Amino acid sequence: MHRDRAGDFGERVRDEFVISDAQVDPARLDAWRRAARTRNGQEVKIDMTYRKGTRVLGLLGVSVLAACSTAGSGTDTATPTAYDVTITNNSPQVVTPPLVIAHQSGFSVFEVGQPASEALVVQAETGDPSALAAKVGGMADVGDAVAGAGPVPPGQSVTIRVTAGPGARYLTATGMFATTNDAFFGVQSVALPTDSAVKVVGTTIYDAGSEANNELCSHIPGPPCAGDSGNARAAGEGSVQPHPGLTGSGDLDPSLNWAAGAVQLAIRAVN
Repeated sequence: MHRDRAGDFGERVRDEFVISDAQVDPARLDAWRRAARTRNGQEVKIDMTYRKGTRVLGLLGVSVLAACSTAGSGTDTATPTAYDVTITNNSPQVVTPPLVIAHQSGFSVFEVGQPASEALVVQAETGDPSALAAKVGGMADVGDAVAGAGPVPPGQSVTIRVTAGPGARYLTATGMFATTNDAFFGVQSVALPTDSAVKVVGTTIYDAGSEANNELCSHIPGPPCAGDSGNARAAGEGSVQPHPGLTGSGDLDPSLNWAAGAVQLAIRAVN
């Protein structure tokens, strides 16, 4: 796993607060700062409040609101629509701050059978969604990418609001299972509801394939592993696959395993 060096909060630039993290392309951040007023006639806001070096239970939220280009789409609407996405953790695990993305068709964060991107690996191994939020937030087919303000304990929920800009009519969400090597819940390209009905969808628990499932606290950031146990990396399987679940080997108790319906999403149009 990754081990983040202790660092400082980012710098405040004009009215935006941006992180100074080596995992985020400085050129992209600079371009966002220059475009902070408008892009394609729409307001662009960048709000990143992640502090490098924090552990799972100390992660802060990350929010990237990006304006999308409307070129080439005959189905785009003039007014973005907001959606509240309630993520419920039905598992015995802590779920790290989830990332919710509103996007156009054809977008994906991962593909089963293919290696995970480095940004997704960071989230799946450390629980930090900031690198993935920054990566997708700069894409033309993404309308909004917002992370939760903190982890979601077992039996609790968090509601995240995203704005579906022109053409962004699909939703993707990810979040790490904290007491694993690299397990994450994922759901991709869910069609956003077009009426007032609440849309409820389940998720799948995936193995990012970036780290072996040795179930050792020296490689795991979440409880009950000690805060100073480290977060090392061991070579993994090489591709994203459905997670087989915990085996109870290593330092983990099998009671931390999950069942079907471990994480559920409820999507509701706000306007």
